[in-house]
Amino acid sequence: MLKFLFLMILAFDLHAMTKNKNVKDCKERAKGPCYEFSGRARLYNNRDVRVWKKGSNRLYEITEQTETVFSDLKHLSMATEIYGDFNACLLLPEEPSGIAHICVQSVKGIKTSHMPE
Repeated sequence: MLKFLFLMILAFDLHAMTKNKNVKDCKERAKGPCYEFSGRARLYNNRDVRVWKKGSNRLYEITEQTETVFSDLKHLSMATEIYGDFNACLLLPEEPSGIAHICVQSVKGIKTSHMPE
């Protein structure tokens, strides 16, 4: 029961964060290039959604997302991860180290994987 309540609060928090941003088009807000890449999305610290870019050591934090992406990532939790092709734009210029902040316009080819506990 406690797990269910936690997941419900988490889903509400992620949806509220997305709705407050009201992102119409990531390209309008981008301060860097927009591109598509394959990666894996995970939930960190019970609220931050981060994407690892396949074939690199690069980690992106989804700071903003469209409503469509929110519904695509709704199955993301601390026990699952999502693989797919992310269409994203950099919200700040990319630096060699650290986490880059992105806005995700769409995710294609979604595959959900349950992580071992």
